[in-house]
Amino acid sequence: SRIGLPVVLKFPVAEGNAEIPLRTKDDLNLIDVEQARAQVSEPSLRLYTDIGVDAQGGLSVAGIPLATLQEDLGQAGVGLDLSSAKIDPARVAALTAAGVQNVQIETEPEGLYIYMNGTQLPRVTWDAERLQNFIDVFEALSPDDPNLARLKFLQPYLQSADIEVTLQPPLQSGAQEIAPRPFLP
Repeated sequence: SRIGLPVVLKFPVAEGNAEIPLRTKDDLNLIDVEQARAQVSEPSLRLYTDIGVDAQGGLSVAGIPLATLQEDLGQAGVGLDLSSAKIDPARVAALTAAGVQNVQIETEPEGLYIYMNGTQLPRVTWDAERLQNFIDVFEALSPDDPNLARLKFLQPYLQSADIEVTLQPPLQSGAQEIAPRPFLP
């Protein structure tokens, strides 16, 4: 029920620098779920929503199409352009053809849980050290990526965020509906 897979990426060592020795598997600490959860007393962000997807890639949040939401926000004086928030219709068709009825994403202090059609996929574990290591590698590989600033901004809030999102593409014709699984308590 638990498989860990350490991944090592080795890059050429710059001239004048010493090679950093690899850590052994005994040096890699595992995430203690209870300890990670005990460190978060109050979530930094709460987001619980269902996102529907139509065949053309249009999104709806909690049953409200984004076009309607954008119009309502505009009338309230909030000029927010949501027109680019959509999924490529070819991807939607591929998901539907593959029988994907729901994809759920849930964050917990110890990591990211992903479910497809109610089946849990491998969990991505994290803690402050692992998140910082990921950002450091991302920055070294893509120092000019516009997402780098977003990652650095979100990093202190990510571990304590409480996010539960269900993405629901169109149901394949004749398919028996698969209910999303309940999120973790």
